[in-house]
Amino acid sequence: MTASALTDVLPYLLGATVFLFVLKHLIPGKAASNEYPRQYPRAYGSGRKFIPFGKNKGRRSRSPKDVSTDRDNPNRQIRHILNADFVRQPFMNREEYAVYMATRDALRSVSNRYHVFPQAPMGELFKSRCQVAFKAINTKRLDVVIVDAWGRAAAAVEYHGGGHFQGNAIQRDRIKKCALERAGIPLIELYEGFERGDLEQQLRAALKAGAAPAAE
Repeated sequence: MTASALTDVLPYLLGATVFLFVLKHLIPGKAASNEYPRQYPRAYGSGRKFIPFGKNKGRRSRSPKDVSTDRDNPNRQIRHILNADFVRQPFMNREEYAVYMATRDALRSVSNRYHVFPQAPMGELFKSRCQVAFKAINTKRLDVVIVDAWGRAAAAVEYHGGGHFQGNAIQRDRIKKCALERAGIPLIELYEGFERGDLEQQLRAALKAGAAPAAE
């Protein structure tokens, strides 16, 4: 091929090269649409169809972890437990344990008809016909609960240490206090440096105010 002929063909070759480059790298082809599978493999345990991008706008695409959660799958939970390490730790921190022991000792001087339980879940102390209100307190715990001879909460003790009032602690305390008031359970609030004599007096007053009739 002569130099003049090569000069005439060169612009066409260059144009074709640019076209192929744009077609391959800049324009999404059919192969790109296969990037996301239409259905998750059976290994994820559901077999539910994948929601392709562009459809059902406003809905988040489901990942494998979303499609098959471990929360309601006992077999998966056991698998995780068998592959995990568990190390014992204190049930309460040092201050909470000191409050529990002080309450237990003070209660012995007040009455032997009651029992002390630490870290009591509020959802086990009382119930409510309002499910929204019950869910608001269901997962919250009280530092110490005093239980009467019929197994019902007669009083509660909450300790507010030096680092207690952080974040939304005031709102959480208000929720607990309001729920206890509605249930008729007296609340004793202790602060850093409390005296055992004051705790005994508050226990006597609380148990007298929160005394419930005998269970039938």
